[in-house]
Amino acid sequence: MTQFPSQIDCGDFEMIKLTQTFENATRLYELVDKNRGFLGRWLTWVDKTQQPEDEFNVLGLIERPNTPAYFIRVDGRIAGAIDAYNESVRDSSIDLGYWLGHEFTGRGIMTRAARVMSGLLFDRGINRIVIQAATANTSSIAVATRLGFMREGILRAAQQIRPGEFYDLISFSKLKSEWEKDKNNA
Repeated sequence: MTQFPSQIDCGDFEMIKLTQTFENATRLYELVDKNRGFLGRWLTWVDKTQQPEDEFNVLGLIERPNTPAYFIRVDGRIAGAIDAYNESVRDSSIDLGYWLGHEFTGRGIMTRAARVMSGLLFDRGINRIVIQAATANTSSIAVATRLGFMREGILRAAQQIRPGEFYDLISFSKLKSEWEKDKNNA
């Protein structure tokens, strides 16, 4: 089973697997609650996060060393998260998701975190990483674009945020061979 490091220093931020405590759950909940309108526009789980206890199980999942997921911490404060999910072992493919609190956007943090996470995944044998974002979510689209992910197409009405509220998703992917070529040309 693949093990992921518990902490990665990225200079002005770190990617970390926080321990499953109610103190950390409360901090995470406070960030989500403060950014409810900003995050809830794109992420289905935000409306379901109603109390710190809702974040406690999330902490337990991310804390596991075999889970490709991290919290992003800036100046000692939780700023967001990045994780890989929907792994297809047969196809050697995985989806990449991420979010940041509004006050932490515009600094290139998520682009750098996604670059680090992509490297971890490709180094562990993944062949294809997929990023999907609502077509109006320009920030998430910009991360995929800056990292050289290839636009594959539009999935019509593919994400339901709330009952009757559907968004088209744009799908991007990057292959391990493209990653290695980019790495060698850097």
